Amino acid sequence: PYFYNPTENWVLKRSNGGNLSSIFRYTLENNVATGSANTNDERGIKAAYWSLAYKDYYNCYRPGAALAQIYISDEDVRSVGGIEAEKYYADEYKPLENDDTPSALVDKVKEKLGADTRFRANSIIIKPNDSTCLANQDSQGTKAHYGRIYEDLSKITGGGVGSICDADYSSNLNFFNEVINDSLDSMPLECNPVSSNIA
Repeated sequence: PYFYNPTENWVLKRSNGGNLSSIFRYTLENNVATGSANTNDERGIKAAYWSLAYKDYYNCYRPGAALAQIYISDEDVRSVGGIEAEKYYADEYKPLENDDTPSALVDKVKEKLGADTRFRANSIIIKPNDSTCLANQDSQGTKAHYGRIYEDLSKITGGGVGSICDADYSSNLNFFNEVINDSLDSMPLECNPVSSNIA
C-alpha cells in the first residue's frame, strides 16, 4: 500500500513515488486527526492563519510558490460558523474570532508571503443548502453543519468547492488542480521551449 513517509515532514512530493492520489487518500484516512474525536470546535482557517503567522520558525513555505489549501469538514468554522441559531448541542456555539475569518487569512497570506502570492483555498464540505448531504452526515452519529465560511473562503480566493458526500474525492482534487493551474497568469520556464513553441 501507498502511505505517508514520516521522513518527508508531511510534504507530498512527486519523488515520493507510487500513486500520489493513493498516498493522499491513505494519509487522510489514517493520519489526519484535526477536528476529530467528536470535538465541536473545528478551526481550519485559524490553523492556517497561525501557520502563516509562525512561518519564520520552520521551512514550509517556499518563496515565490503558489499556495493551495484544502479544507475538509462536515461542519463549519467553530461548528456553526458563529451563528448561534444553528447550534444543536448546548455548548456548540462559540463566537468567531478575527483569525477564524476568510478576510483575515487572505490578509495574512499577503502580509507573510507577499501581495502577489497566488492563493487558492479549496474546500470539501457540506455545501450550503445540500440537505441530502447534511442528513447523510447527521446519520453518522453527530450533528453536522453546512460549511458556509469555508465556501466563502474558497469563493474569495477563486478556489473550488466539493462535496464531502462524494464517494470519491479524486474528481474534486482534479478540479482543484485545474483551478490552481488556471490561476497562473504566467509561468517561468526552466529553459527555452523547443522550436520556440510555448503551446
